[in-house]
Amino acid sequence: MRWLFVIFELLLVLVVILCFIHARNRGRSRLVELITLIVYGVILEELTILFFREYTYGRDFLLMVQDVPIGIGLGWAAIIYSAMETSDRLGIPASLRPLFDTLLALNIDLSMDAIAIRAGFWNWSNGGAWFGVPYGNFFGWICVVFFFSLTARWLRGHPPGRESIRVAALLAGSIVPLIISLGIWKEFVPDVLRGALVALILLAFLAAVLFKTKGGFSTGNPDYGLLAVPFIFHVFFLALLFTEGIYLQVPALVPISVGMLLLGLAGHFPRYLRWQERDFVNN
Repeated sequence: MRWLFVIFELLLVLVVILCFIHARNRGRSRLVELITLIVYGVILEELTILFFREYTYGRDFLLMVQDVPIGIGLGWAAIIYSAMETSDRLGIPASLRPLFDTLLALNIDLSMDAIAIRAGFWNWSNGGAWFGVPYGNFFGWICVVFFFSLTARWLRGHPPGRESIRVAALLAGSIVPLIISLGIWKEFVPDVLRGALVALILLAFLAAVLFKTKGGFSTGNPDYGLLAVPFIFHVFFLALLFTEGIYLQVPALVPISVGMLLLGLAGHFPRYLRWQERDFVNN
């Protein structure tokens, strides 16, 4: 089983390298955002484990900061960075990009998490309704991606001058509302409503994007190295589904994983759906 952890960590290093190559070509500000994302990924994991204690990571990860694998921070960074750059490339209206970023990220986790717990990468203390994963996990993903994207994009248009201030503002603007939102979720949202609330949020995000764009997207100039990032996650966990015999335990994960892969392709390459192409001004 340990070899799975080694391969997973190597893939996490690979995806963040692909993001670094892309960010280097985009300039210093993107590099700073990417590095901040890595720090953000580790900090948010430490804080959520400290405050909520609802999950733990497998002990076979090679590099860890206390209870959090460094690779998880790399994974967060790669997923969020690639989602944000994809929204920019597709010309999603600026006000809706945090919503689309969130949808792209959740597209990965809706299949990944249920497979990852069966491979031993992490464990939810009390299980959950989504094939052993609690709906709070997906609400957490929504908040993690949305608040970072929203803050980062606002700071792009309102740079504070000093890079250190920008980094501090980016971390504070992402982490503070995240912790508040998770606290509200835990204390005030009844278990019976949690699945419906997550579905409602995601459907509202999707409806807003489709309504505003009317199905039209700019194709931009795709960077295939960066575009590989989400599909490395999809393919790796889809492979685990079969090589580890997880498909025999939970057959429903097969259509879900394949479906998420196809939706991911649709989200990253919408022109192949024969939608009307339209150029938006990148903000």
